[in-house]
Amino acid sequence: MNTIVEMRMDFINQFDHYIRNEIGDELITDWWLTRGLPDGADTAVIREIAEDEDLWMDMVTCFATCCKFAEKI
Repeated sequence: MNTIVEMRMDFINQFDHYIRNEIGDELITDWWLTRGLPDGADTAVIREIAEDEDLWMDMVTCFATCCKFAEKI
């Protein structure tokens, strides 16, 4: 696996942790789980997202949107 994919996978895990544990808002978490990283996503799903440019950009956009929502609560 190349370094970019590994880094993206790490970012996805960090995004997930931040949304669930640092923001912790139920509505934002629901948004994340329906439009970002599906609940229970395993390493294979995370790798698939990290390898696909469009899925990766969708993930980043979703994370940014969640962070914007969190600023307002």
